[in-house]
Amino acid sequence: MFWIKDLAAKDPTYITPILMTASMVLQQRMAPQVGDPAQRRMFMFMPFIFGFMFMSFPSGLVLYWLVNNLFTIGQQVLTERMMTGAEPAK
Repeated sequence: MFWIKDLAAKDPTYITPILMTASMVLQQRMAPQVGDPAQRRMFMFMPFIFGFMFMSFPSGLVLYWLVNNLFTIGQQVLTERMMTGAEPAK
């Protein structure tokens, strides 16, 4: 990556943990809401707990998790379009 010089060291600018947290929040908002209200509140805090934990993790691991989240979001969007019968954007 442009600002990351060593994938084994933590991200010095904390950009990847912030993007990873944002992608987890987006992924959570896209998922159907199930369970009781207490469980939903706990799941709302999970991306921020993971974001806080990932601030000290190696940037390569955080980058891997971020890319995985982005692929999962793309797959979820594609699956929803296929299930509803909507035409993909051209």
